[in-house]
Amino acid sequence: MVERINYIFGSLQIPSDTVKNIRKIFRHQARFNRTLTAFALTMTIYALMVEIHNHEQNNKIEELNKEIKELKRMKGE
Repeated sequence: MVERINYIFGSLQIPSDTVKNIRKIFRHQARFNRTLTAFALTMTIYALMVEIHNHEQNNKIEELNKEIKELKRMKGE
């Protein structure tokens, strides 16, 4: 009888260890996923900020070109 109980509880230890290992793997995977999500969010925000900056620069360049043309026209008159 004792042998049977030892066999049953001994065989339960293996799945228990496996479950602990799987939990550990999931915990590390969750941490990696959070880090990757934060990185992706940061890169997206950075890309948007660069696009906004480029748009502002293009507008400023257009304004300066118009001003230069106007000054050349005024100088030619």
